[in-house]
Amino acid sequence: MKKTLLTAAIALCTLAASAQFSVMTTIDQPADGESWGSENFTNNMAVGYQLNDKIMVGLKSSGEDYNFFGRYGLGSNLYVSVESGAEISLDSLDFGVGYSFQLNKNIYIEPSYILKEDEGEFKIGVAYKL
Repeated sequence: MKKTLLTAAIALCTLAASAQFSVMTTIDQPADGESWGSENFTNNMAVGYQLNDKIMVGLKSSGEDYNFFGRYGLGSNLYVSVESGAEISLDSLDFGVGYSFQLNKNIYIEPSYILKEDEGEFKIGVAYKL
């Protein structure tokens, strides 16, 4: 519960920030036999800061910990990403590629493919750009 409240507080604080911030989440599919819940949407919440038109850096919740992430825009909506835990090493980096579909002025749907260790994973995310 504390993690959810902290994540919500971080998200609400960024609503008052400038237009260079984004609040994002990745939707987790429930395991077999489990039902959909708020944890499926809040476990991977992230706050990113847009340094310029192409580069974004930020923090992402990952279970009990927070990971660092970075994005580099390749085109109008295509991006590559990298994510790592607090202990940054080449073995702990997760690489990905994604695309942002603009749903309305500030909301984006972001399908992505993430390569974790030796396995790939398809994810759907939602972003709110302030």
